[in-house]
Amino acid sequence: MRQRKGYAFSFLLVASFFLFVTAPHAVSVRAGSLTVESHVASANPRSASVNPRSALAKPHSASGKTRLQPARSRLESARAGRLKNKVVIPTSDLVKCVTPDIGDDKLGNLKEPFRQLFFPEDAPGTGYTGKVELSMTSVKQILVDGKPVIAFLGTYRTLEESSAIGNEVNVLAFFQIKAGKPVLIDAVDVSQDRFCGFATNPLLRYKAGTDAIVIANTHFNSGENFCILSPVALVDNKLTELCKDVPLLYGVRNGTAQMSQMGTFVTGKPDKSVLLPLTFAIEITCERFDPELSDKIISTEKRSFLVPFQRLKDRYVGVKNAKATKALNAFVDKIGFGDSE
Repeated sequence: MRQRKGYAFSFLLVASFFLFVTAPHAVSVRAGSLTVESHVASANPRSASVNPRSALAKPHSASGKTRLQPARSRLESARAGRLKNKVVIPTSDLVKCVTPDIGDDKLGNLKEPFRQLFFPEDAPGTGYTGKVELSMTSVKQILVDGKPVIAFLGTYRTLEESSAIGNEVNVLAFFQIKAGKPVLIDAVDVSQDRFCGFATNPLLRYKAGTDAIVIANTHFNSGENFCILSPVALVDNKLTELCKDVPLLYGVRNGTAQMSQMGTFVTGKPDKSVLLPLTFAIEITCERFDPELSDKIISTEKRSFLVPFQRLKDRYVGVKNAKATKALNAFVDKIGFGDSE
């Protein structure tokens, strides 16, 4: 999708997915009574001070405590309490597996750089080593080949002078549970922009018995807001960017109008392919208002677009020059928020 120019703005982003998750074995990550949960971002559409982290799943401070409830289908939810084979894993155990040098005070050192998932190894802002502070953790249970896997996301604030993206290293790690203990499968740095976290609803079932975890990277400045949604999957025991060329979600506001975009991954019905059909549904809303009447909205225009992905052997890539993408750009031009090209 083309990048677009804009002015003072706000935008409302909801990244959501339609699926049910079944888990043959329940895995609970617990260090207290709080629950790791997803929530829908909300903001005053005319406010210019939207918190970019509101587009992310609710994280918890590293000093807090988390409990991950097992993901269940409708039938399994009705039978809650009957599940057996529950394994309790303290969040601190996951942290120690990923960054063994982190102490109880959440301070430590990254002695080796994490593999950067979205940029080359020599790209600016990647490959940080040095002192860090663990500031937030998020945990989700997913399925990989029908087996429960723990997805852990830790945000490490850099404490030494560096060009690290957003002055943070955001480590995504997948774990198996063996003999009641977490075993690290792979870990990568998923930072792309100023704020990083799980998307509001981060699970994407893209093939039978296997989920991807969706990472949201957001950026806020005085004129516009961006969000990149990136599904990450475990392919041959290696964390991999599942979808290339996902359209950028973009919000902008000027003196008399504002545009917001909502993005949703939508899977289709199973067919002969291993991967499910996948599209990215984008709803664009343009609201025009009268600044002399306390920004009273005087008109609203909405359009929806389904941007397709091509299925490869084990991942997806955006369809080049798709009709939906051209129509989307034409609509954005029409409402006055397109490129100046």
